[in-house]
Amino acid sequence: MEVDETVDSLYSSGLPVIFSDTCSLLNTFEIFNDKRKENFLETFREVLKRIEDKKYNSVIVYKVAEEYEQNCSRTLAQLGIELNYFFSKMNHYISEDEKSKLTVYSDKLSSGVRGDVEKLLKQSLICSKQVNLFNQAVARMNNGEAPAHRGKRESTLGDCIIMEYISYISSQLRGKGYSQPIHFVSSNTKDFGTPLRPVDKLKQLFDLHEITLHNDYWYIVNNGDNVIVTS
Repeated sequence: MEVDETVDSLYSSGLPVIFSDTCSLLNTFEIFNDKRKENFLETFREVLKRIEDKKYNSVIVYKVAEEYEQNCSRTLAQLGIELNYFFSKMNHYISEDEKSKLTVYSDKLSSGVRGDVEKLLKQSLICSKQVNLFNQAVARMNNGEAPAHRGKRESTLGDCIIMEYISYISSQLRGKGYSQPIHFVSSNTKDFGTPLRPVDKLKQLFDLHEITLHNDYWYIVNNGDNVIVTS
C-alpha cells in the first residue's frame, strides 16, 4: 500500500495505531527468555486479537516485513533448539510415548507461533517502498542521525527507514487533526531507547508527533487506550 493511502486509511478508521519493528515480531519466538517481565507470546496474541477485533490498526513498514522474512527461519530454528533442550531434561522422567507426544507438541508450538505473526502481517497495513522516504533514510544514516550512530551507520539503515515512515505517517495524521494514540513497539533499546529515556534526538520527534515508544506490547495490553470517538 502506498504511504499516503495508508495515512488516509488510518485517518478514516479513527482507531489507535501500532507500529511494530522487526525485533518486536521476532521476540514472539523467545518463549524461554527469562529476562522478559511478561509472557511475550501471550501478550502478542492478545494484541493480535485486539487488531483482529478492529480495536487497533497495525502498520508494518515494508522493511520490517522483509527483515522478518530474512530472519524468521533462523529464529524459528533457535526456538526448536531451545525446545529440544528443554525436553531433553525430561528424558529420564517420561516414557518413549510421552517423548513422541512432546515432539509433536514442539512442532505445533513452533508453527503456531509463526502462524500468529503471519496473522498479524495479514491484518496489517503494509507500507510499500517510497523513493523519497528511502532517500531521507539514507541521508539520516549518512549523517549519523538517530537511530543511526557513528561506527554503525550501514547496519542501522533499516532502523532509519522505519523511523522515516513512522515520522511521516504520524506527522500527516496529526496534521489532519487525528487525535488517537500512536504506538511504536521496539525492544531495540540501543538505537531507540526506552519509554522513560528515548534516544535524545528521537525524543523530540516522538514528542512532536505524540508517538509513544514501548519496548514490548505489555503496556498496550494492560493499560489500553481511551479511544476518542470521531465523527
